[in-house]
Amino acid sequence: MGISEKEFDKRWRRDLRKRYYPLVEERDMPDAFSKQVTHAEDGSYLKFAWSPSGDLLACITTEGGHYDINIISSSDGRIIMQPISHLYRSQYEEIQSRGNGIAWSPDGDRLAFFVRKEGGETLLIYNLITRELRKVSMPFDSCWSPEWSPEGGRIAFVGLKDGRSDIYLLSLRRLQVDKVSISKVTDDIYDEGGISWDPNDERIVYSSERGGWRRIVLRDLISGEERVLTPSNFNSTSPRWTPDGKGLLFVSDMSGFNDIYRMDLSTGEIVRLVKPITGCFASALSPDGKVLAFVGYHDGKQDIFTVELSSLSPEKVSFPVVESEGEVKEEKGEGIIGRRRYKPKLMLDAIFTDFTMYSDGILRNTTQLIASDMMGNHRLMLTLMGQSGYFAPDFMAFYYYLGMRPDFGVGLYNYHTVHLVRGIWGDEWYLERNTGVVALMSYPFDRYRRLEVQLEKVSMPFTYNFWTSRP
Repeated sequence: MGISEKEFDKRWRRDLRKRYYPLVEERDMPDAFSKQVTHAEDGSYLKFAWSPSGDLLACITTEGGHYDINIISSSDGRIIMQPISHLYRSQYEEIQSRGNGIAWSPDGDRLAFFVRKEGGETLLIYNLITRELRKVSMPFDSCWSPEWSPEGGRIAFVGLKDGRSDIYLLSLRRLQVDKVSISKVTDDIYDEGGISWDPNDERIVYSSERGGWRRIVLRDLISGEERVLTPSNFNSTSPRWTPDGKGLLFVSDMSGFNDIYRMDLSTGEIVRLVKPITGCFASALSPDGKVLAFVGYHDGKQDIFTVELSSLSPEKVSFPVVESEGEVKEEKGEGIIGRRRYKPKLMLDAIFTDFTMYSDGILRNTTQLIASDMMGNHRLMLTLMGQSGYFAPDFMAFYYYLGMRPDFGVGLYNYHTVHLVRGIWGDEWYLERNTGVVALMSYPFDRYRRLEVQLEKVSMPFTYNFWTSRP
């Protein structure tokens, strides 16, 4: 046949999908119409950023079992460098991959990304030339989606504070004199997502959850005016400006799949560029506008794919044009967010039970019930144990409070253990009763180190008063 067994199986599966699933008849796997640049083995490639020269990609990956950044060749995926591998655990535990994930400076020298360590949020700016690392502690509960301004003097990002996410600008010029200057761009009730900066103007686009749907919003940074570009009957995310500043790329599920679309802002025309069967998660054009890179799902993991824009056959689509909705004031109408004191209400999360017959002929049963509240601050665990032949109040009950950084717990237990003693006069059975109370505390210093303290008082009577001829 001229093909390997693996390739035959691949084509056969693809043909079956098209034959028996009409919905995906015109769709294909990402590697069928594009070039797979990365080949993740024990992780995934989550987000990427083009270098200004277009020959490199900076990628956030979980290869190796932890977050890392790989600088790879955009043509063949060859790893050029891993600039922060030596900083893992010492400077960061997790890279925030939400939104854009990572930004490359316009001069091509620096990378910007947010990391988390010991519960704190930090912006890391890494100079690829000098290998200098600049750390900026952020006064937010969480930060994500960094985006460098075209002139290189500011970084836009999303910050979460007191349960609300908004877009902010960080001045890098003030940072040069060790002063952190952050200004607020949006001040609304919406959850903001990925940000992209107009390469030619003081405008940004970003995703915003409005009315339960992710929508693309265009905002003028000077006037503060905004315009919602996508309607509210499907999700649209990951907006990216085209290099000429005349259009946008975005990911949308308007067809039921996460496809990549391009919107012409002057005419409003929308075309679908790619429609893989497994969907897309992020996309961006190369600086020269000739190559489309995107994150796709393939073989159980996410990888980066590239395709020449000229090789695609854009498909024109349309959806209703959404006029400017203005800014929803929190004091009026549906924009009001009511505050109500949280009252914990325990609900059953799981029930586990098993029956086991041991070699001593005793049938044992263990049933465990786990309940918690919606916020996960309170957890109750009850374990009931029984053994054939006698009735005893065997149980273990624990309560945990998890609402703060240190975790606290208290418990009470009472259970019996059956012992078999063989002698010259025959077999004798004895019961050992274990009764106790316990108090514990666990304090995490970071993801890998924690302090645990446990105080326990135990009573373990084991006397012949508990013997019985049969269990």
